[in-house]
Amino acid sequence: MLDDRMNARACRIGLRLNRTVLYRKSADKLLYEANEEEYKTKILMNNITTGIVLSHNETIYQMRLEEGVTEQIPVKTMHFVNYPETMTDEQGFLKPGARIILYERISNNGDRKLLYPDHGTYRVAEATATERNPERQPNVPLFKNLVERDFNTPQDLERLLVAYMNRKNDFTEDIHRRVVATIIRNDRVETCNLLRGILRESIFPQEDAFNEYKASFLKSPIPCADEQEQRKMQFKNIIKELLAFANSGHQGTLLVGVTDNGDVCGIENEITEFHPAFTIEKFESMFRNVVKQLTNTAFLCSLDIQWEKIDEHIICRIQVPAWQGDVLFLNGVELYVRTGASVHQLKGNDLIDFIRSKQMHIHAANCA
Repeated sequence: MLDDRMNARACRIGLRLNRTVLYRKSADKLLYEANEEEYKTKILMNNITTGIVLSHNETIYQMRLEEGVTEQIPVKTMHFVNYPETMTDEQGFLKPGARIILYERISNNGDRKLLYPDHGTYRVAEATATERNPERQPNVPLFKNLVERDFNTPQDLERLLVAYMNRKNDFTEDIHRRVVATIIRNDRVETCNLLRGILRESIFPQEDAFNEYKASFLKSPIPCADEQEQRKMQFKNIIKELLAFANSGHQGTLLVGVTDNGDVCGIENEITEFHPAFTIEKFESMFRNVVKQLTNTAFLCSLDIQWEKIDEHIICRIQVPAWQGDVLFLNGVELYVRTGASVHQLKGNDLIDFIRSKQMHIHAANCA
């Protein structure tokens, strides 16, 4: 009896999917069919609000947002930018009643909203920027909230040297001289990178059932003459990988800014390439909006997104938890699963069988 009910439910889901394909405009088409300028404006407007200063102390501003709620924002956050002199008092604090344009984004774990003064409206305070990065050049975005990753520790160097010495007979005299020269210069990062190149060893392991790498957020491996279409395609590729991890029932990690063979290429130039005024926070908020459009809120909130700095490159690490919920679809239509290092789209009977199996698994877990 249970099996019959599962079959009937799977068939009903299949019929709904077919009707969706025929009659519904997919979310990605709605999101991207506007021209580029309208699209960017939409993204920006979705994350802009205003707040009125009510009061403050040395560490916190009390702000009333346009929707009527009151929020506390750290003084350090609000003073990251410069304001017109008419808005500040003699001590540099914002005057009560000052109306501030704020930028909002979802926190990394998706459970709360974070507010910042909009950097597109107010200029970043030069003193603050210099304190954070003395070598920062004008018009270069200030990357914040980066997790520093060091893959060139003394232990890494020792391990690489041991591996090199074990294979020293495989290399030419010229390579030996290069290695010795870098060791003499006492540059650990340079030596580690040289040894990795010689040993053909990457920082990250090869792609497998739990790890996936994408070199870019914006550029699809498949050539496309239309830049907007290419970005759309690559966003879908990335979200497809995330859904495949979740549907496969185990956690997974997707790194953006890392090539298929595990080498770091970085995506530090893509933030401003997408929009000159974008910071990492704005780019992440935009990406989260796309994920929400193409999947659902529950899945979006389950993702853990971190931005990491490795040497001079920036990568994005997206962690997918072991998903215990219902089957997830891209655009409400396409179902992807992960097998080893590959992603497959399920269709027809395979799709129905997978849904039935998933429903039975959830039912068994609930009854346990």
